[in-house]
Amino acid sequence: MQDRPAESAVRTSLATISAASGIASADDKAILKESVCAAVDELKAQGWPIENIIIWVKEIAAEAGLGSHRFRPRQPDSIIEEVVKWCIERYYESAVGGPAQT
Repeated sequence: MQDRPAESAVRTSLATISAASGIASADDKAILKESVCAAVDELKAQGWPIENIIIWVKEIAAEAGLGSHRFRPRQPDSIIEEVVKWCIERYYESAVGGPAQT
């Protein structure tokens, strides 16, 4: 994915969380979720499979510095796990005909 607004928003949100030692405030999470969902919509429209979207978002998280070597155990994993969950829910949301449960 080229650097498009949706990707830039995901990068910025993850960088903000990384700068806060991997701890996301409720506002940070809301902004991140919105940007992740927009990126998933864009990538899905381009024909990306969910597996590639998950790899892409994990790569961006790693670039932002969200890696287990920097933080206490489970902190970065929990936000990355949450982002992956949002990706999957958003990707398959339209397949079931309604919004996914969060």
